[in-house]
Amino acid sequence: MATKPPPLYKRIRALRAEQGMSRTELHKLTKVSLSYLQDLERGPRDPLYKYNPSMEILQKISKAFGLTLAELLGGQPDKDAAPKPSAADAVRQDLKKKIDQLELEELTQLNELLLVIKKHKNPARLR
Repeated sequence: MATKPPPLYKRIRALRAEQGMSRTELHKLTKVSLSYLQDLERGPRDPLYKYNPSMEILQKISKAFGLTLAELLGGQPDKDAAPKPSAADAVRQDLKKKIDQLELEELTQLNELLLVIKKHKNPARLR
């Protein structure tokens, strides 16, 4: 007997946590408004309320997580299909290819830039 998949709002929250993705990052990948994603993840406040995102939004969200629409909605992955990388994994692969082409001086500059970005992301480290 198949188990019932979790509600969509719980599934999206869990996927974000699994992939270490913030809601803002999901917003940037999907171009779905931050407030809409927040409402979608909050789930129904009232048991009679049903949140019905469009197929277009569901497809954008599934793509951001590297899933098929069926997988996002709680279905089982196609056993014959190759695993799909998440959007973050795809960006990492692209960066690795570009990094492999850099000279030592460029790598040093990139490393310094990444340190600045990391400090900016965590302002407590600036102190």
